[in-house]
Amino acid sequence: MKKCWKCKEEKPITEFYKNRTQPDGHSGLCKPCKKLYHKKKGYDNWKYKTSKWEGRGDYGIYKFTNTKTQEVYIGKGWLLEREYDHFYKLKNNTHDNPFFQSSYNQHPDEWKFEVLEKCDIKLGLVKETDYIIEELINNRDKLLNVKLTLRY
Repeated sequence: MKKCWKCKEEKPITEFYKNRTQPDGHSGLCKPCKKLYHKKKGYDNWKYKTSKWEGRGDYGIYKFTNTKTQEVYIGKGWLLEREYDHFYKLKNNTHDNPFFQSSYNQHPDEWKFEVLEKCDIKLGLVKETDYIIEELINNRDKLLNVKLTLRY
């Protein structure tokens, strides 16, 4: 059970949206109060939904490089968002890729982020795969991407 700070009612935890930034993992507002809040703020209209993507920057292919060991991690996505997200997870030791996380833990101050190419979101996967294959051919041992790399 959890108490909504807006309506002050005690409700089951399933009546609250998940929010990983909160200590208990759920929003402080119950679902009805949250919906009402968003409606009052105008967040339920299409203009808001499309305008919030404008601040994400460009979409493209990026590469993290360890300047000391020359290890690389290649990815695709909204460039500003992905740079922040990767560094945040690496610093908090919660990155999904164990090879990238391990390498970062050994040399945390040696990493740089660079944009390889800006592209359309529809071409992202194809272009990312091309860059990963190129890196596999040229320097297989230094690539930290898990999905396309076989580690023994």
